Amino acid sequence: MAYVAVAGIAPQYENYAEWWIKCYAQGTTTPVSMALDGAGSTTVAKLQLDAAGFIKTAGNARVIPYLGEAYDAWLIPTEEDADDNDLTSAIQVADNIIPQDFATNAADIATNAANIATNAANIATNVTNIAANVTNKAALSGAAFTGAVSTITSNTPLSDAAATLTAAQLIGGEFTITPTVARIQTTDTAANIIAAMTDSVDDSSFNIAMINLAAFDVTIASGSGVTLVGNMLVNDGSATFKVRRLTSSTVSVTRLNSASASGGINIGTPVATTSGTAIDLTGIPLGVKRVTIFFDGVSTNGTARIMTQLGAGSIETSGYVGSATYAGGTNNCGGASHSADFKMVGTQAASALINGSYVYSKSSGNQWVLSGSASSASATSYNHTSSGTKTLTGELDRIRLSTSGGTDAFDAGAINISWEF
Repeated sequence: MAYVAVAGIAPQYENYAEWWIKCYAQGTTTPVSMALDGAGSTTVAKLQLDAAGFIKTAGNARVIPYLGEAYDAWLIPTEEDADDNDLTSAIQVADNIIPQDFATNAADIATNAANIATNAANIATNVTNIAANVTNKAALSGAAFTGAVSTITSNTPLSDAAATLTAAQLIGGEFTITPTVARIQTTDTAANIIAAMTDSVDDSSFNIAMINLAAFDVTIASGSGVTLVGNMLVNDGSATFKVRRLTSSTVSVTRLNSASASGGINIGTPVATTSGTAIDLTGIPLGVKRVTIFFDGVSTNGTARIMTQLGAGSIETSGYVGSATYAGGTNNCGGASHSADFKMVGTQAASALINGSYVYSKSSGNQWVLSGSASSASATSYNHTSSGTKTLTGELDRIRLSTSGGTDAFDAGAINISWEF
């Protein structure tokens, strides 16, 4: 039990000289021991007042009593009444007093005061820091921000030539080009891009847009430390790419989406079919739902059937299902099944001019359904139909026109392409 002094200085009851003081549990006559020091090494049931009214020990030394629990204090006229706990003529001088360690309380108060002072200093520092941050970020009069704002986009017009897209241009976010032939645009190095991404961490990113205003391929190539994800080709439209910091020395560029240069049905530029054994129609925007190929007097120098093959990143040469048929002349009809390609005609004659259109429709996932018809005119005229399905390994981005076997050459006409989203 810890004992605490009843007062900081010796109490004096000068009108009650020679009386006795005794303490009881609150509201009772159950005595509570008093100690002569804080350790409680000596305890007594009662103490007497001296001739001046100060509390004294049996040895007549003045003392301050110590209590270790809540108490009432009484002044009792005689020792006999004190021993008998007879309070009839006694005077109560304390009621339900809970001992308080004044020294500990004073120390706690001092500690609390010091903590309050520290907190006040911290608050003042925080206010100063907030003011400094506001000053650094903006002049509030007119809100002229001084930090980098990621939503600001600056357009870089690109010349009709191969070039390097510098880190500063990439951070700007937008490029415009009007190519007259296919062009390659190479990103800056990962090191330079990361250096331009002020205060970046891994997975920090920003977007760029490549706007191609002509029907020629623009392909984004990678600089040192840059990984490309997805189709990097843009033709007669725009595409958005995310540039992401992967590590402290590597960056990725990922294609996000595409948009055509115009809405509704988008028409490409006619391509002559007057030479060559294969013609690749590339730059089909990702996300298209329907593609149509138009034949305008197309012919070859042989009898191999004209065919098309689809591609997602590269041309695919298997998995084509369906058939092409023909009818005409005098009870002539026939056809051929698809396998390594979509055959456009049921039969083929050298220099026969083919006119018609074929539609490729996306049915679900990466599955495409072919449906189309054409006519051919030579010594005998025929009507041709072709239908079938092909599931690609990715999103359609190219179509190849060739002949079965790939050796006959085109010698007349033109083709064109349209697409819809």
